[in-house]
Amino acid sequence: MEERGGGMLAETRIQRADWRAEAASDALTTRIFLPTEEGLACLVPDAMGLSFSVRYHGESPALGSPVQFGERVWAPLLSADGRIKFVGLDLAGGNLVEVDVAQGDAESSGRLAGPQSLGRVAAPVTSLGAAIWVTEEGQLLLQRKANGSLEGSFARWPASIKPALKFGSPYLARDGLLWQLCLDKTRDPSGSFIYALLGRGAWEAWDAQPPRLCSGEFNFRFATKHHSEPWIEPEHGDDSSSDEVVVPVVESVGNRTVIGMKFKSTRGVEMLLSERERTLVKLVVDDADRQTEFDMFTVAKPLQLRIFVHDAHLWAYHPALPYLRGWAMGT
Repeated sequence: MEERGGGMLAETRIQRADWRAEAASDALTTRIFLPTEEGLACLVPDAMGLSFSVRYHGESPALGSPVQFGERVWAPLLSADGRIKFVGLDLAGGNLVEVDVAQGDAESSGRLAGPQSLGRVAAPVTSLGAAIWVTEEGQLLLQRKANGSLEGSFARWPASIKPALKFGSPYLARDGLLWQLCLDKTRDPSGSFIYALLGRGAWEAWDAQPPRLCSGEFNFRFATKHHSEPWIEPEHGDDSSSDEVVVPVVESVGNRTVIGMKFKSTRGVEMLLSERERTLVKLVVDDADRQTEFDMFTVAKPLQLRIFVHDAHLWAYHPALPYLRGWAMGT
């Protein structure tokens, strides 16, 4: 597709692993919300005309990917004066709203003293009361207050804590709270794993044993799916010698199903997530009854796989594969 005015779509500084978009459709139009160096973009594709139109909002580079929170799509931007703000568009791509991120002394308030210390900004997550962008140095928070107004803030990690972003999604507990896997160097210079509470002012964490990969409500210990908290170890059995690992990609909570990738590996999970060599990947569906393999292929950089649902089909995309793979979904 080409831009109708003859230009090009603005680029983004966001890493591939952290990039995401939001989409909203009505009876006639689909709008795609993208993070760019020109601000939060609202792109309207014209498939028949092989073209698109795009408008940029906020006039500043996007630091993180957008997410729908309430009736708007939000993204954090870096203003020309060095401040960070959240910008939000309604689902029709208009009615721009801006919320500043509170600035303060980092040592006394725990808030952001300057945007340069954010580091990597992971893909956002939302809870009932907040949209959260986890960064290497802290959490960018857009929170809804009791009176319905919105507040932007930055909560810095304690000095000894670093988020383990390569392990993917935070864990969504059954009470609606979100927990981020982190490395804690308080007791061990090499670091021990903990799960830290997101989106709250108070610091709270649970010690963990082997890190587990989460898709949201579900987590995997090696190749076994669990619905309990990832810091709780199984009461019976020892699966530490397992040579299979499942990396969950998407989940459906309604029918307790997870789609993921299964690997055979004798190395640790952290090494597996950094794999760049050609690797045999098995696609699995893990539902309430069993885990079933339904496809396999060999690719380099297997974690670049993207899985999505469209037109009652499940689709798998990887840049090394010559075509999309798709499967009809049952009712």
